[in-house]
Amino acid sequence: MFFDSLQFKAVESSLNALSIKQQVISQNIANKETPNYKQKNVSFANILEDAVGNKDNKKYNFQVTITEDTNTTINVDGNNVDSDQQAVELYATYLQHAALVEKINATFTQLRVVSSANFN
Repeated sequence: MFFDSLQFKAVESSLNALSIKQQVISQNIANKETPNYKQKNVSFANILEDAVGNKDNKKYNFQVTITEDTNTTINVDGNNVDSDQQAVELYATYLQHAALVEKINATFTQLRVVSSANFN
């Protein structure tokens, strides 16, 4: 079934990781005026644990790492949130999320077409 496929697990994991990234960026923007607040950054690592050649496709996952940027200071109050850069990051994350949702929608459309063709 589609929900157990490696493709679906990859898209599901990607959406979860992007959701975390959106939350972190939103937190950064919300703390733009907080003295000494340090911007947090999100990075992903693809984890494909023995899924190739293995029938257990549920092991595909993105590892999300959140780090604090302590090396820069943009404002005099010690805050280093660059709101312009964060806005661009948030929009890029939105576009990635929208593309993945479109991919899932297209797959569901294909499944509906196939299932209606089999029953007519």
